[in-house]
Amino acid sequence: MKTELDLYECLKLCEHLGVQQRVEELCAIAGILLAVRPKHILEIGVYGGGSFALWCALAAGKKIGIDSGSIGGPIHQRIGDFRARFGDVTVIRGDSHSNETKEEVLRVLDGQPLDFLFIDGDHTLPGVTRDFAMYGPLVSRGGWIAFHDITESDYHRGMNAGGSAEHWQSLLHPRKISLNWRDPGFGIGMIEVM
Repeated sequence: MKTELDLYECLKLCEHLGVQQRVEELCAIAGILLAVRPKHILEIGVYGGGSFALWCALAAGKKIGIDSGSIGGPIHQRIGDFRARFGDVTVIRGDSHSNETKEEVLRVLDGQPLDFLFIDGDHTLPGVTRDFAMYGPLVSRGGWIAFHDITESDYHRGMNAGGSAEHWQSLLHPRKISLNWRDPGFGIGMIEVM
C-alpha cells in the first residue's frame, strides 16, 4: 500500500465516477481501512466504480469487482483506467450469486483471503443474504464486511430493494457499526470478522 493517501483527491475521483455513498460514510470507512491496511478487496455491485475507486486506493493487493452490467453501469468501459491507476484490478461481469462468478473470484484470489468486502449489489433480502453467505467466509479474521443501504426508506421498498436494511437489522454480531449521516435512505453498516 502507498505510504501516503490524498483522501481529498481520492474522494474527488469517487465523486467524478458517480459515487452513490455519502462522503462522511466513506471517510469513516477509509479511517477503519487505513488502520487495517487491507491487501485484497472485493466489491459486489460496482456500477460506475465510485466507491470501488476508494477501496482500490486503500488496498495493496488484488482489487476485485463484480458487476452484472444489468443496469448499465459504466465500470466495464473503465477497467483500463482503473488498472493504470490502481494496478491489480479485476472486474468480473456476472451474477454474484452464480457459482461460476464465485469460482472466478477464488481463481483471482489464488488461495488468499479478502481483507474487505463491500456488498452493494442485489438489494433484495435473498440477494444480500446470499452475497453475505457466499463471500463473507472469504474475509480473513480482523477484516471487515460492509453493506450499503442499511437504513429503511420508502424509496428502496418501492423498488423491492429494502433487503439490505432488513438483512442489517436481523444481523447479530458483536462488532457491528452503523454509519449514516443526513439521508435516512442510505447508510453503510460494517462488521469486523472475528
